[in-house]
This record gives sequence, C-alpha cells and structure tokens, in this order.
Amino acid sequence: MQGRLQAAVLGAALATVAGCASNVSTDYNPNAGFANLRTYTLVTPMDRKSHQLLDDRIRASVVSQLADKGMREADRDHADVLVGYGVVDRTRAQINDSDWGPAWGWRYNRWGVPWPLDTRVEDIDTYKDGSVVVSLVSAKTHRVVWQGEASDVVDLPVNDPKHADAEINHAVAKILEKYPPRTNA
Repeated sequence: MQGRLQAAVLGAALATVAGCASNVSTDYNPNAGFANLRTYTLVTPMDRKSHQLLDDRIRASVVSQLADKGMREADRDHADVLVGYGVVDRTRAQINDSDWGPAWGWRYNRWGVPWPLDTRVEDIDTYKDGSVVVSLVSAKTHRVVWQGEASDVVDLPVNDPKHADAEINHAVAKILEKYPPRTNA
C-alpha cells in the first residue's frame, strides 16, 4: 500500500513537472559544425544580482546537461563555445473581460437599464514569468551558433526554491535535449 502511494505521488509530481516549460524553442546555424564543438566555458551575465540565485540554479543544470552530452568545461582560451545562460523576466498582462448582461434596477433617478448600456467589465492582471535562455556562441567568430529558450518556467519572485529547482532543471533538460541539432549537412 505504501509503495502504491509513493508511486502515485511520484507520478503526479512528474506529471506536474512535465507540464512545465512545454514551450521550448531553439534556433541554430546549420553550418556551425556541431560535431567539432567539444569544449565550453560559461559566461556569466553582467550585473545580475537580482537573479543571482536563479542564475546559480541554471548554471548547475547547464553544466550537468552538457557533461551528459560529452562536452567538457575548459578555460576561455581553449573553449570551442562560450555558453551564456540566464532568466529573462517578462511582465505579462492577462485581460479578463466579461459582459454580464443588462442590469435592471434603480439607475440615474429612474427605474430600468442604465443608459448608455455598457455592462462590459475588464479586469487586467499582471504577472512576471521567468523564461530560461541558453546560448552557445562560437569562441572563434563570437557569433551565436545555437540558442534555446523555455518560456514561462518560473514565477517571479520565487516563493518555493525547491519547486524552482525542479522547474529550472526540467526546462534546461528540455532545451538541451535539442542540442546538438539534427542537421542534414
């Protein structure tokens, strides 16, 4: 019984995490020669004190994922690619409008429907989402050769660090599962 309960809880947690970061997009240069890109160095974003903890989470996940792909970290002078990463915080607006129909009652010193008849109600909610971005830049040409983004990964500000860890790890895995790209070249 205990085993079934643990399996059910684990399944529900995985299903929840699997729903996160479902909107992953990538772009790349098809002439980059990805088979020759074996070493990397991480480049940290400038002046990101506000997202330092998030950047640390992404860094750890990127290092782990690239190691799983056989890439190894090198110093900047010997790296094939520079890996940039980070969280882009975007303020989103969600507009909820409804038309609740005519409202009879005492209005404007008379009985009936208010005139002009405008019963539309608009409610605008704003929230911040954190999109995770990973970019690989050629160390020789300093041009982007591959980039990936997972949108709406983590709610900002972070209220649950363990949940943020799981969301970021899942997002980085989804992004980097598309690296190296399958090219016909």
